[in-house]
Amino acid sequence: MFRWRINDFEDSGKYWDVPFEDVSKFQFEIGSREEPASTVNEFQATIDKFQHPLVVEASINNCEDTNQCLEKESIEIQKWLSSELQIVPESQFDPTAPVHSPEIAAALQRYLDMKGVAEQERLTAETYVLNPSSGEWIKGMQIVLAEMGLKNFSGKAIRTESLFEGLGRKDLRRLYLSSRLSFVRAAFRSLGRREVVLFRGMSAEGPWRGDIEKFFSSWTFSKQVAEAFASFSSDGAVRHSYLVKRTFSVDKLFMTFVETHAMNKSYQEAEATVIHDESDRQLW
Repeated sequence: MFRWRINDFEDSGKYWDVPFEDVSKFQFEIGSREEPASTVNEFQATIDKFQHPLVVEASINNCEDTNQCLEKESIEIQKWLSSELQIVPESQFDPTAPVHSPEIAAALQRYLDMKGVAEQERLTAETYVLNPSSGEWIKGMQIVLAEMGLKNFSGKAIRTESLFEGLGRKDLRRLYLSSRLSFVRAAFRSLGRREVVLFRGMSAEGPWRGDIEKFFSSWTFSKQVAEAFASFSSDGAVRHSYLVKRTFSVDKLFMTFVETHAMNKSYQEAEATVIHDESDRQLW
């Protein structure tokens, strides 16, 4: 990895940990020092070690067991929520509001703290909002979700030796993921929603890429926000663009701005993170 520090805008002072080979995607000052060929060859040899694929197939049996546990826990959380806070009636629920339900976000923190996985939530939410591809913390979550049977994982070899140690132990990740997924289902059902309408906008100047493996996809509750990402101007700069509306079961939601405090700090985009599936591949 190499570390790319942000020195301006909303995320000033934070950083991304980026795969070393992606250094070629960054711009450098003209006249910057160059490494000798021998050093570059050493870098390339190290990079090559991590290029082999890593696939974790989701078991149907594990998926059924996991969903049964999530359903059971979400029912218990709904009961807990009814005593913890005054749930917003469906008629007053505005999913397009830029910032929503600090009470629900606070309830998530209390619940995860009770389960002993509040720090896993902080690391996951902050990393995902900043850049889900920074480092391998999110990758570790995707691998464990695959082992839980919820979605196949297809990526590259792990390059962080301590990924599944300490706070990242697999048993703690499973506990955290089960707790979060159950809470999201319970929160939306308490709001009277078993489905949500989401939007996604995209513009690209480069070629259309339909071969990208995605585990999560980012959407928004706000059509206006999605429109800001989709350009349909007649100039030649943007080669591809789309604006899509879809209806998802709340069971596909991993993280939303409704219960996630980190999504309401810098980027107020009414965001929702969906567990990607094969039907979503029609878009790219």
